[in-house]
Amino acid sequence: MCTRKCSDSAFCGGRTFCFATVAMILTLASPLARAQSSDAESPASIETSDSPEWMRKLKILPTSDTAIKLADQVKTREQKDKDLRRIRAKHFGTMQKVEIREAGIAKLAEYNDPALYPLMVELFEKEKNDVRTAMLDMFTKAESDAGDATLTWHAIFGRDEWMRENCRARLRGRLRDIETGNITHDNVKLVLYEALRSPTAKHRAAAAQMADALNFVEMIPWLAAAQLSAETRAPERPGALAWILVGQQTAFVSDLEPIVADSAVAFDPQISTITTGTMIRVDDAAVSTTRYIYNFDVHNSLVNMSTRNWGQGTATLGFDYRKWKEWYELTFEPYWQKKQMEVVKAHVTQKTAEESANPPPPKAEPGNGGEQKAEPK
Repeated sequence: MCTRKCSDSAFCGGRTFCFATVAMILTLASPLARAQSSDAESPASIETSDSPEWMRKLKILPTSDTAIKLADQVKTREQKDKDLRRIRAKHFGTMQKVEIREAGIAKLAEYNDPALYPLMVELFEKEKNDVRTAMLDMFTKAESDAGDATLTWHAIFGRDEWMRENCRARLRGRLRDIETGNITHDNVKLVLYEALRSPTAKHRAAAAQMADALNFVEMIPWLAAAQLSAETRAPERPGALAWILVGQQTAFVSDLEPIVADSAVAFDPQISTITTGTMIRVDDAAVSTTRYIYNFDVHNSLVNMSTRNWGQGTATLGFDYRKWKEWYELTFEPYWQKKQMEVVKAHVTQKTAEESANPPPPKAEPGNGGEQKAEPK
């Protein structure tokens, strides 16, 4: 999923990041991969044809921890698939009774397992809003990497606007306090990175807007690289395109017909030509044309986030990737690291002052009722 290199490897730290965190986004795999095992004692493997595209790109070995973890999750989904489908058929769909639908939602809460999140979305994404709301609330209340990643994925790639908007709202509430450091955002960033590489403009725009809303300054390099997208086209033309002949033509009599009349004889010659020399024939050729598309939605989100965090305007950098790269490495990154250190120092100073102003009560010495014993005379 993250194998594409940037033009400068030093600026594209996201590639190494994706390799390190790919194991934490396994619950987003779709279509579902199938696990197979050669024998009872060998580790599970992933079929190459059915494995997710990002695993094929990364060429993850079937015996790796990542593949084994995915195989375990797939096995769990296969075991619970019939149960969830039975709940959908009995309680949801065209069922109108509120009591039966609420009972189904209550049963659905019993399957709160990150390995089942992709299956739940597949089965209940087209249900009525009460079921979908309960499902999204489950992802949010889980307070896990898998839940956050699932919300992020469907906030961008959801099938309808209701799904996308509700996922965005829950994700903003889940990650509202960005600077506390209590929540791991790696999975969310990894999904946003994949969306920025999408060939669909609306997916790139949604990812950029979400990165801006969540203030993920680490994604500035990715946004800068996603401002421009290139489309290469190679038109196909069947048949020979051209030929070049260098030769000599010689005329000769190829046929001679006699014409006989009274007291007269004549001939009707037929002249033909023969060509000798060399001919060059061009059978096929391809002319590739590259068209650059300016992604203004990504650009606007990038300028907005960088300006807000730097305190100065960055619109003058435009769509030039090299300028953004130089600015980020030489100017913004040192500034941001210094700012973060100041935030940490201020937090430590404030905490120390609060502890000094409110010292903990002294511990009572052991004795009857916690009272001090009188010293003997």
